[in-house]
Amino acid sequence: MTDGWTAPGFFHVRELGGGSSGRIFQAVDDITGTEVAIKYLSDRLLGDNAFVTRFREESRLLAHLEDPNLVDFYDYVESTTEGRAAVIMELVDGVSLRKVLATQGPAGPLGALAVLSGSLLAMAAAHQARIVHRDYKPANVLIRRDGLSKVVDVGVASRAGGAPLYLAPEQWLGAPPDQAADLYAATAVFFECLTGSPPYPAKSSTALEKAHRSGPIPIESVPGPLRDLIAAGLAKDAAARPASAAEFLGHLEDAAVEAYGPAWEAQGHGRLAEMTTLASMTDWTPPVPAPPSPPQPAILVRPGTGGSHRASVLIGVGAVAAIAVAAGVALYGANSRASGHQAADTGRTLSPAPTPASSGGRTTAPRSAATPDGLAAQISRAVSDRKTASFVYRRTAAGNDATSATGAFRVSSKTTTAYDMTVWNPAGGPESNKKLRTILVGGIAYVASGGWHPAPAVRVPAGRDAPHVYGSMAANTRWATSTFNVLALLHASTTMKAVPWTAAGGTVKGFSYSGAAALAKLGREQSVAPLYEQYPDGRFKVVYTLKVGADHLPQRLDVKLQWVAAPSKQTTFHIVYSRWGRKAAITAPV
Repeated sequence: MTDGWTAPGFFHVRELGGGSSGRIFQAVDDITGTEVAIKYLSDRLLGDNAFVTRFREESRLLAHLEDPNLVDFYDYVESTTEGRAAVIMELVDGVSLRKVLATQGPAGPLGALAVLSGSLLAMAAAHQARIVHRDYKPANVLIRRDGLSKVVDVGVASRAGGAPLYLAPEQWLGAPPDQAADLYAATAVFFECLTGSPPYPAKSSTALEKAHRSGPIPIESVPGPLRDLIAAGLAKDAAARPASAAEFLGHLEDAAVEAYGPAWEAQGHGRLAEMTTLASMTDWTPPVPAPPSPPQPAILVRPGTGGSHRASVLIGVGAVAAIAVAAGVALYGANSRASGHQAADTGRTLSPAPTPASSGGRTTAPRSAATPDGLAAQISRAVSDRKTASFVYRRTAAGNDATSATGAFRVSSKTTTAYDMTVWNPAGGPESNKKLRTILVGGIAYVASGGWHPAPAVRVPAGRDAPHVYGSMAANTRWATSTFNVLALLHASTTMKAVPWTAAGGTVKGFSYSGAAALAKLGREQSVAPLYEQYPDGRFKVVYTLKVGADHLPQRLDVKLQWVAAPSKQTTFHIVYSRWGRKAAITAPV
């Protein structure tokens, strides 16, 4: 209970922590028995009418968004009669990145890359929903016990937003937070993970502003292979930073694979898991906050004063990152001394929340498919209902045989998928390393290079000019990322096993299926045959991992084609799917 008001339908177990943005309690749903965390928003936030209005709107925009790199919200509750509000969210077992760095020191290149990769995936999902984080910092990144990271506090900062240590140059001049500012903050935290200190340590607010706006980027402090990432993300001019989180992620993955090999991500998660375990056993009290943010306009009203006239409002939301305490306390860790309890950051393990029953936007725990064909049937039905999705794709192989792409697709028939993508070869020459928009409809790719240029969508380009090269890259991207490839792999499976996919802090979100597929059978699948027929059966083997959500829609696909005689020589496909059902029809340009 806070100031005489408790979120309806829950009873409190204990207080987890508190700070300037509110108090957090562990609670249980009266009906389902689900353990949750409830954040009661502070007077400071509730008194900012602009924040309350924006947060309501953004909650509705994110009502159907789920991403494994973001903390899940269940509900947003307001009581206009009491002038209070709370968010209901999953109970997560983890430690804030702030505490991990404070107690364990730098995360090293692999750990830092793993943090940035997870955060960019989270930002990409939020940015696609037109939501800006506004306050990305180590206190708003939760590291789970398995080393995976989750971003919290998307859209929560009021008005100007942002912690001064990570504030983009343009924000010091009064520019509103945007996607470019998010990327700047993520890079500043990446720098801190690498070195143990932010790029511009605080001396005074004036000195900090000057350093962010005009100080040299300290790239000499980071390992050579990662300097280009730091230089790009910390560029003073927002226009010089990567155009999107997805684009930045592509650069990160290319740099990581080239410098540390294809297993960099698993090794990075292992490093973070080790640091998190040690941090959880260490007592730590957050220090005094950094210098204040640039001045903000006066705060005006609380919810209910010009807000909803109903006695209470209950809004179901999807995956907005949690409203964190500024010091990184409560369910994502620190001390909770006021109540006499300790939260996750002090070493106490919180029980992961059970999968919520179907109620108020919550989903019932999924069951794994019994056979590959059964799973294929489930996916086929789910995809036929949604038809469209966004994707991020990376193909790596020996030499300069690589492809990166981002965009959206629409399943237009039982064997055809139309694409609107940006595609390029990050390791290629001038004929292929530019990022060009390419629309792929039927057997023709329309390449935007000084106008629309049609080219055949075939595996081997007919010419070396840009339209033919990009037409070929687009065709290969379609074969690899299409859901028909997912179905082909399942139909060709010789082995398959399933394990619960617990991407959201212990709450089952679906299943991760791993297996092997017969190359000969893949080569006979019309929709993907050109992708696999170049690999001789018997000399290569195919293994895959497929993550599927509770709604049976693919979330991630990783495929390896390994040379039997030398397993280290391999071609890999990595695909991340998101925003199912949210793209309009894709047609050939006029």
